[in-house]
Amino acid sequence: MSKLNNDVLFLILEELNDDVKALYSCLLVNKTWCQNTVPILWKNALKYFKTESI
Repeated sequence: MSKLNNDVLFLILEELNDDVKALYSCLLVNKTWCQNTVPILWKNALKYFKTESI
């Protein structure tokens, strides 16, 4: 099995930017996927919090 280039993997994961469940699943694949997913989640961390309207 060939390895996926980190840059290509990062670009693919960025396409999942709006799918939080998919990004959390990607964290659990392996160390490389985790290292590429964490910056995407931290880039806009407040986006993933649900706020209740008053």
